[in-house]
Amino acid sequence: MEIYKVGGRVKKICTVCNEHLDHLIKSITKQGAISRVICSQCGSNGVYRSHAMVTKLENLSTKTGDLYDQSRTYRSGQFMRHPIFGQGEVITVLDAKKIDVLFMDRMRRLVHSRL
Repeated sequence: MEIYKVGGRVKKICTVCNEHLDHLIKSITKQGAISRVICSQCGSNGVYRSHAMVTKLENLSTKTGDLYDQSRTYRSGQFMRHPIFGQGEVITVLDAKKIDVLFMDRMRRLVHSRL
């Protein structure tokens, strides 16, 4: 696994310039993944998504799931439909009560198994 540091550089397609350019790493998550970047050409701020995450996001638009219910128990890989956030996939089951779900806009932590 590659180790990233704030101030480092990474290649990404800039949504403003519409080119594959170097971006300056602005912030990193606690897990060491890049979260925000700045385009070296135009200076625009953006979210960094790895290739694997982009593929998962593309798959979300084609999958359907049952309506989210916080009393239901979820497992990793299940799809759901949230009334506010839309289609999502359970990425991680953190414990008996919390799950991380990838939605089109971002990863969100939700409750499950709540009676």
